[in-house]
Amino acid sequence: MRSDTIARYRPELVTLLLLAAVSVGVLAGVQRGTFTVAVLGALVAGIAVLSAGLVRLFAVAEGVFVLEALGVAVVSPLLFERSVRFELYGFGLALAFLAGAFLSLAAERSSTRGEGDRAA
Repeated sequence: MRSDTIARYRPELVTLLLLAAVSVGVLAGVQRGTFTVAVLGALVAGIAVLSAGLVRLFAVAEGVFVLEALGVAVVSPLLFERSVRFELYGFGLALAFLAGAFLSLAAERSSTRGEGDRAA
């Protein structure tokens, strides 16, 4: 029974682990001071594209992805510092993940719209 449950939710679990790894990596870099503002901006854009790819690659529902992203972004800053600054970084990560989910939805809608035009 347990292996059936894991097999059933494998894409969601893999996505959750990848989101956690990205979040912890970014926040660790911020805490050490290795990221400048420009690098953080590039990371946010990269995370949005990465998360859009994750949603499409693993065929995870956008609602599940959003819940996972919000959970990881709220919890992961607490691993480093309990401060408003790190919670704001987590909120920024959540926005980047949400942007990726919206990119995935937009790509899906544009592809279905193109198929409908071809059928007509």
